[in-house]
Amino acid sequence: MTWENIIKQADCKVKICDAITCMYNANKRCTLDEITINSKGKCDYFRVRKAGNVGANLGSRGLIDRAKRNLQEEKRTR
Repeated sequence: MTWENIIKQADCKVKICDAITCMYNANKRCTLDEITINSKGKCDYFRVRKAGNVGANLGSRGLIDRAKRNLQEEKRTR
């Protein structure tokens, strides 16, 4: 394997997720710790959010913890 191949494999671009209907995406902040990108460049975990199901998979404690982590991350990047 050449360095060019390694660099191509390591070239990963991350952007804010615009999938606002995804059940794992709250305020353009993915709530998953890890995601898998399929061969089409799309997230394999995308699931359409049902009405009233915003963050239900995390539970109230999970939502609070996630919100705190997001806030801390925003403060670090400023």
